[in-house]
Amino acid sequence: MGMPCVAKYSADNNWYRGEITSCMESSCTVVFIDYGNSEDISKQDIYPASSSLIEIPCQAFKCTLLGVSPHPGM
Repeated sequence: MGMPCVAKYSADNNWYRGEITSCMESSCTVVFIDYGNSEDISKQDIYPASSSLIEIPCQAFKCTLLGVSPHPGM
């Protein structure tokens, strides 16, 4: 899908920029593009993003550290 949106994050009930990655009957999976987390959000808590919000570059990006691995106990 990849549709830009604004969605209400359940942990703090604030609105953030997102991208819809999939939809079901009553909810959609939204990736919050400035933080990198995702959540299933009720369709009533999702709105299309305005063009001015779409123009701002995403603040989160996927990265890894070379030569770093998880602690054996984790």
